[in-house]
Amino acid sequence: MVKKIWIIALVILFVNLTLPFPALATVTNSSTPAYIWTNSASTTVDDQHLMAGVSNPSTTFTGAEISYLVQAGDTGLINWFDSSNTFISSSTISMSGTSGTNVSITPPSGASYAQLELTSGSISGYRYLWYDQATNSDGNETTWPAPDTSNYVNNSTPTVQSLTVSPSSASVQVGHTQAFTATAHYSDGSSSDVTSSASWTSSDTSVATMSGNVVSGVSAGTSTISATYGGFSGSGTITVTATAPTLQSITVSPSTTSIQVGGTVYYTAMAHYSDGSQSSITSAATWSSSDTSVATLSANDATGEAAGTCTITAAYGGMTGTASLTVTAASAPTLESLSVSPDTATIDVGGTQAFTATAHYSDGSTSDVHSSATWTSSDTGVATISGATATGVTAGSSTITATYDGTSGTAALTVSTPPPPPPPPCNDTL
Repeated sequence: MVKKIWIIALVILFVNLTLPFPALATVTNSSTPAYIWTNSASTTVDDQHLMAGVSNPSTTFTGAEISYLVQAGDTGLINWFDSSNTFISSSTISMSGTSGTNVSITPPSGASYAQLELTSGSISGYRYLWYDQATNSDGNETTWPAPDTSNYVNNSTPTVQSLTVSPSSASVQVGHTQAFTATAHYSDGSSSDVTSSASWTSSDTSVATMSGNVVSGVSAGTSTISATYGGFSGSGTITVTATAPTLQSITVSPSTTSIQVGGTVYYTAMAHYSDGSQSSITSAATWSSSDTSVATLSANDATGEAAGTCTITAAYGGMTGTASLTVTAASAPTLESLSVSPDTATIDVGGTQAFTATAHYSDGSTSDVHSSATWTSSDTGVATISGATATGVTAGSSTITATYDGTSGTAALTVSTPPPPPPPPCNDTL
């Protein structure tokens, strides 16, 4: 057996607009429409009090749906009252065009009574506003049929009220395009896309030109884009910016170079653009070596690791530039000078002096080569030399020379006569 459901709005006063409250019914699907109407322009009709419940005064509305058939410019409301018939608030019925069905309305909290209100606009003719459905806090739902609207004639011939252009503002580069659209807004609240029917113009064709609704950027600047339709105009703004130069190539310097193992080379990268400009991208580029066993990179500094050849690449903006690097084996340091120590010395006749010889190389290193050097005395009558040791012969001076690998170093040696021995001690006795 189907559960009996009491009418939600058990309700409706529809006969005499002057009655303060509706009659009550006890069916869930009413056969009698619940509506208001008028055929007068510029008037307000409010009636059809709907009650949320019959046996329980605290029953409230939880939902309602409304349909309408009106003339352009009409408006509709539902006025809500509590169980004491005190006004709570009004809900505007959203009307899109001149007809609509099952427009959902959310009642305010505590609404026990509902009242339809229809305000006609300036256009004469029949218009109707009615309940489709309502639900209450007891879980009940009631539906109503549509009224007889055979007298209705849509006397509204919608006219254009305004025109809007979209986007309202846009930006393009020189040589690029931007499409605009035009929307007409009518007196009945409707709107339509009139892009293809509108007339389009640019306020400054030196900045932007039009082909239909499509704008082409000509030069940097700003232009107003206007659309005209039905005697109305709308506009948007286009800003044209200079075309950004595009990256054409990357060069790496030095393009070809050679270093020894352990040596380094500093690379730079230059970006070349379509407008002829160039800029350094050394720090912005990504650097790589084609063979890290030959040369490694720290940013843009390459270090030779082993003899061989590799390609150094700088990548930036989707493009690359390259250079060739040859690494050679490190050469042995060359002998640059020879020093003798001490560089001056004095000995007695018969005395000796040992010398050392130190080789100085191109890489800054040194080596003791006294045993490998060839030693000579410029005056062997004054001093002789054996290996790196000189012996005093007679008083005088001699230059001591050490020669190693074609390089010589010298020291000055002075030989002096030793003082006479002291007299013997005196042994006289008294």
